[in-house]
Amino acid sequence: MWEKVVRDDWPGFFYHFNRQNQFFPIRATLLRDGRTIQTIEQVPLLGLIYRGPDQDHPDAIEVMVPGKSTACPEEAAVSFLAPKSLEFKFGDQKKIVIIKITTCSEDTAVIDVLNGGAEEERSRFNQRMAYSVYEERRDNSGYDQDDWSVAEQIIQAVSSKYIG
Repeated sequence: MWEKVVRDDWPGFFYHFNRQNQFFPIRATLLRDGRTIQTIEQVPLLGLIYRGPDQDHPDAIEVMVPGKSTACPEEAAVSFLAPKSLEFKFGDQKKIVIIKITTCSEDTAVIDVLNGGAEEERSRFNQRMAYSVYEERRDNSGYDQDDWSVAEQIIQAVSSKYIG
């Protein structure tokens, strides 16, 4: 059974959802008239965010995922423009497993939280960031622990933006 979230409650809903699901792999599908337009799959979630309309940004819900380098440690994998309604479903263990977003253009976004290890995804992200730190030092070897520590600090800063 689908449950609705009122727009005023979206920020609080996303905070709790992100806290429960950060680094879990997701699949996000954009549908138009019941047909798949775009899908991203097996991407670790940093967080879902709502960006209200302002001068610089359209009204959107963005799916934020780990970036590829220290220069870009996070990126929006998908933006669902002009969101109109948000619904969710619980899984077997009282955990939200599917979010459905309907947009003003009647496009629908479906975000599934997939089974998988959040710790493994976080570790892969840390490895990618540590390697990026290593490359920025111009391949000067012998600082593996320092690189790992810097990468961990970057990840902590990025992930805390979505879970408070």
